[in-house]
Amino acid sequence: MGDTNTRKVLVFTKTLEYRHQSIDDGIKMLEKLGKENQFRIEVSEDASLFNDDSLKQFNAIVFLNTTGEVLNFAQQNGLRRYMEAGGGFVAIHGSSATLNHSAWFRGLIGTRFKNHSRIQQGKLLVHQDDKFPTTKSLTPGWTYEDEWYNWDTIPRDVHVLVSIDEQSYQGGEHPEFHPLAWYHEYEKGKSFYTALGHSGETYQDPKFAGLILDGLNYVMQGQNLDYRLAVTPSAPDPKDLIKESLVSYGFVQEPMAMDISPDGKIFYAERRGNIRVHNIQEKKTSIIGTIPVYSEHEDGLLGIALDPDFRQNHWLYVFYSAPVNQFNYHLSRFTYDPKTNHLLDTTEMILLKIPQEHPYSNHTGGRICFDRDKNLYLTTGDNTIPFGSKGFAPIDQRKDRTEYDASRSSGNTNDLRGKILRIHPEPNGTYTIPAGNLFPPGMPKTRPEIYIMGCRNPFSVLVDSATNILYWGEVGPDAYKDSLEGPRGYDEINHARKAGNYGWPFFIGDSKPYAEVDFVHDKIGEFFNPERPMNNGPRNTGLKILPPVHEAFIWYPYADSQEFPEVGAGGRSAMAGPVYHFTKSSQLSDSRLPEYFDKGFIIYEWIRNWIKVVRMDDEHNYIGMEPFAPEAHFSSITDMKFGPDGLLYVLEYGKTWYQHNEDAGISRIIYSPKK
Repeated sequence: MGDTNTRKVLVFTKTLEYRHQSIDDGIKMLEKLGKENQFRIEVSEDASLFNDDSLKQFNAIVFLNTTGEVLNFAQQNGLRRYMEAGGGFVAIHGSSATLNHSAWFRGLIGTRFKNHSRIQQGKLLVHQDDKFPTTKSLTPGWTYEDEWYNWDTIPRDVHVLVSIDEQSYQGGEHPEFHPLAWYHEYEKGKSFYTALGHSGETYQDPKFAGLILDGLNYVMQGQNLDYRLAVTPSAPDPKDLIKESLVSYGFVQEPMAMDISPDGKIFYAERRGNIRVHNIQEKKTSIIGTIPVYSEHEDGLLGIALDPDFRQNHWLYVFYSAPVNQFNYHLSRFTYDPKTNHLLDTTEMILLKIPQEHPYSNHTGGRICFDRDKNLYLTTGDNTIPFGSKGFAPIDQRKDRTEYDASRSSGNTNDLRGKILRIHPEPNGTYTIPAGNLFPPGMPKTRPEIYIMGCRNPFSVLVDSATNILYWGEVGPDAYKDSLEGPRGYDEINHARKAGNYGWPFFIGDSKPYAEVDFVHDKIGEFFNPERPMNNGPRNTGLKILPPVHEAFIWYPYADSQEFPEVGAGGRSAMAGPVYHFTKSSQLSDSRLPEYFDKGFIIYEWIRNWIKVVRMDDEHNYIGMEPFAPEAHFSSITDMKFGPDGLLYVLEYGKTWYQHNEDAGISRIIYSPKK
């Protein structure tokens, strides 16, 4: 592949942030170099080329002033596999401001762009190198005009070809040593980068062209791509992710939540009170118990979770609306008898009661999960009618509008509604408070059970057992457009490493503030301050000064999202699924998800009926998202879990509210690659 008569170079020019006007000049320079030096140039902004089949035809890839997150996770893996196979990479100027979330790409370049000086003359210092003949023809005091890049860190373990004398210009931040062009080996391949190349005139300079040609020759020299050396997983064919039905109409009616036992039984709760078990191996489904519930509107049996020691104690936790007093929700524990396959009704122990104030059951929450320390998390909704505030913040303080005021619940540090609670269940049916909740026990005007406050309707929740990070989906308000009252409505996907306040009803999304509203006189006041949020509502029984507000992890409106375009547009009901951890084990199913999805956070949409995999860096910051099983059809997914066999199980409510839907059911995702 290193034959000079067949050498081929991909010039990639995609930008998602600043676009340099000099890109066209760079293309002309590279095309001229190709004609004069017997290699072919292919120019593209098509990121889908970054796969094995496409990249293996190229001896080198040039990133010409690319900026932003121009490759998704699968495409980044394609580039990574190319370098592991021995590929060649050249990057010019703005490309150091590309894929900023990727530590691997930072290593490929050598550092990351921080900022730059104004355009001005600077004195370049040339470091001669036998592998780069052009360096021997450049004068030691090469004077040049450009915008001079500063780095977040000085590149290490690279061979520097050009640096700059910071005494010759203004705006430098590396007085001891300021490199501008270098090369190094990376993975099994080679990489060259230069920070020169802002203006079009640069690409007409024979000295600069010679430096780029040397870089291309270096990364292509002696090259023999061998993809057997590539160890990074490649993206699977979407058609190989197949939905396999397990339980269908007749055995599932308004399912809300599920959990899976260590021996492979799916326990799932139906809104009208039934708890069913599906034995995966025996392919049998049965009702193991019925809990009397109040099931009008959104109420009913809402959540279910198995105790972390379920194999030994057979304890099962549920969250439901009590039928005798319909304004109470119960978090209860029952004991399951595996011999009779029944729930023992007489074993109920009520751990917690949460009062409600009106019969419309808006925003119930009700999901349950455990962390690796065996702490129980429970989500609760704001118990607030959303229809009196035009889709903005429901903070109506009029005396007869109690149920229209979420400052009494979500924004109240002394109320359990609109929260995610964290408690530690005890064997005797009580609970203790784990260390690290938002408010310590005994603190006036607070509830120690609160871990997360400022929730509207957290309708899905899980804790990643590998990291103990909490994830949840937050269903947001309905405003279609921004107004003087505040921002339009957003749904949120959130995660929390520690206890915190997520803002509702005073903030939404990335801490966008709502305004105080006088509903009596229809007057709009000042916007709330996310750094010092205040709750001055007359129904607030808690603290007036609230904890600082955390921004949402992902947020999106009804319309297309500029920040997260992959989510599309339409109705909204954001749901958080599990984080996948690939394990090599003969005890797991061969049909489990491949290693490519390792550490992927799965999210899904009840209304839009898609599943996405969110990619995060090592600090759990957002990188991007990609479709998951796009060939499969889903009908309002309400829960998903990984089973003990490593497979992903999916619970679907069906397309119509409050009905026994024919499209409701339980399925699992099978990975079946074509041989």
